[in-house]
Amino acid sequence: MTSRSTDFTFGLTWLVDFFHQDWPLDASDEAEVVANQFVDDLDPETVLLVRRDARLLLDTLTPDQIAVLWLSAGEKDAFRFGRSPASASPPVWMRTVIRECDRWLENHMHGRLSGGDLEDGFGLVDEIVEEIRKYGDSIGADSVEALTVCARRCTPDLAFRFFLKALSSKLLSLPLREKHFLTASRYERLGEIGEALNYGEFIVSELEHMVDN
Repeated sequence: MTSRSTDFTFGLTWLVDFFHQDWPLDASDEAEVVANQFVDDLDPETVLLVRRDARLLLDTLTPDQIAVLWLSAGEKDAFRFGRSPASASPPVWMRTVIRECDRWLENHMHGRLSGGDLEDGFGLVDEIVEEIRKYGDSIGADSVEALTVCARRCTPDLAFRFFLKALSSKLLSLPLREKHFLTASRYERLGEIGEALNYGEFIVSELEHMVDN
């Protein structure tokens, strides 16, 4: 099995984590948040993976579908489309992300993605869609629909990462008594899919604290 370039989440699902409630304290707009993460000593694969995800969403999904995926993956109310010119609409936001990627890549040796980073998961598409549909009550019908389209038209890998983030984000909005809504068997199944996608140990395990023991 060929390893990925990181044991943690990557691409747009890595980037969305930086849009928390306090991000306006450190950046003037959304584009600056992205630029602040693209430091000089960053691994080129990190930027290439972000760019690939953004390109897939921009080229394949509708604006509404992009919005559903992005907003369901992050903290509630931490990101609003139209807050600034950089985020005027979902397609504009994806173009903004791509532009920031290209600015970094122009000034650094970037090469090409290889090895496990090329795994798109198309051999697992039906299994991933099946898992997504099991959680409709947790993440909502709109998310299920957008994730399903993403799995079939973008890549199952990208959809699965957004799905994991949507589940994690859901936890933040639940009362304490409801936070453990994953059964051990369901969590194990998510881990099996993550392993098949060559994910590092810290991607699916982000959900371990939701498991009802």
